Amino acid sequence: DAARAGFVPNTDEGADARRPALVADARAAYAPRLGATPPAAPPDPAYADIVADARAAGARVVFFTTPEAPTFRGWYSRAYRDALAARAAALGAPVLLAPDTFTDDDFADGHHMLAPAAARFSRAFADDHLKSLLAPGR
Repeated sequence: DAARAGFVPNTDEGADARRPALVADARAAYAPRLGATPPAAPPDPAYADIVADARAAGARVVFFTTPEAPTFRGWYSRAYRDALAARAAALGAPVLLAPDTFTDDDFADGHHMLAPAAARFSRAFADDHLKSLLAPGR
């Protein structure tokens, strides 16, 4: 059962009416952490282990960020973004950044996309990145 596994599908129905409350909840949960400067530490050892295992198996490793609404992106401090980039660089894998072309209306709460935006992102991500990453000989 998907709900028991933690997945709850987001419904687009009534999204405009629910958005202010959902964004307020997201702000309370995320803004304090995203506005803080994370410790200047190496990446979590578990990530390093996963990357090493993937490379040992012959896989290429690429990280990517998921789209966020402009309001949600505004909660990140520059120091927080810089620390995340440094941690990814320490793992030696490229980071594909999500496009910043989505609007607040494309999300239920600033970070969970509504279906039409998710479909646009999925198509663009496949066309812009996946097809070339998965091409034979890469």
